[in-house]
Amino acid sequence: MIVQGRFVPWLEDHPRIWAYAREWGGQRLSVLCNISSDPARAEVPPGLAVSGACLIGTAKPRPSVPPGPITLEPWEAVAVLGNPG
Repeated sequence: MIVQGRFVPWLEDHPRIWAYAREWGGQRLSVLCNISSDPARAEVPPGLAVSGACLIGTAKPRPSVPPGPITLEPWEAVAVLGNPG
């Protein structure tokens, strides 16, 4: 997934959230990181949404990154591997 998966950047214009997905073999790894000392809110587009296993949850475990609004705590990082959508 990390090496061979297709890299897809998301939320490129967001000033405080760095987000991307890696896709390979019908699975998606979605990563969102708040790179600021303040909470950050964003709208997760369907192409970034995923449900499955929380690989990284620095503030709390998140078994999914659903489409729609999300708020990340200061410096929070989330990585979820699973099925798109």
